[in-house]
Amino acid sequence: MTNILLTGFTPFAGRDVNASWIAASLLQQHLGCADVASIEIPVEWGKPEKILDRAIRKFRPEIIISMGEGKRGCFQLETLALNLRARKQDNKDGYPPAAKVALAGPPSIKSSAPVFEIRRQLVSRGVPVLLSLNAGRFLCEETLFVLEHNCKRHAEVKLVLFVHVPPYGTSLKFKYQDRICDHELLLEFSRDLFEAVTLHLQSG
Repeated sequence: MTNILLTGFTPFAGRDVNASWIAASLLQQHLGCADVASIEIPVEWGKPEKILDRAIRKFRPEIIISMGEGKRGCFQLETLALNLRARKQDNKDGYPPAAKVALAGPPSIKSSAPVFEIRRQLVSRGVPVLLSLNAGRFLCEETLFVLEHNCKRHAEVKLVLFVHVPPYGTSLKFKYQDRICDHELLLEFSRDLFEAVTLHLQSG
């Protein structure tokens, strides 16, 4: 099986849980094999690069699926990584050390994932998925840019996908039913997402 790295974030903004980490950890448990690893990223400026670089060197993944908590009512596939940080406080009350994620990096990087095909697969199953050009310029944006920019030096990484999931406990229309974003829904979504990604790789 292809080595896969899944990531999510710690809770932030006073919340008790983060839906992204629930989704990532549940998917790893569901797949239940040594080829799949998951890591929880702290919501702290500068941490993503250190943690992800170490994880990539250790696990040598071909696919990285990273998730963050986003807007209510839908899932978002991020299509563009911006080399920008907003002046927002992290979980340690710190501000970003610089306005850019990478001082020598490009202004933006397009997603390396086949986002249009993945979205098509998910929408066909009744999953509310949008394509997004704005990852928020917070730790999700930093993580996405770090992955797309720095992983170019890791030849084994073939694909990076960043997905925003709805906040935990919020309502949405999922597979034509009114649902709550809970553990059951997040596992169902992450399984569908994984299948959409792997179907594309098999067809390619």
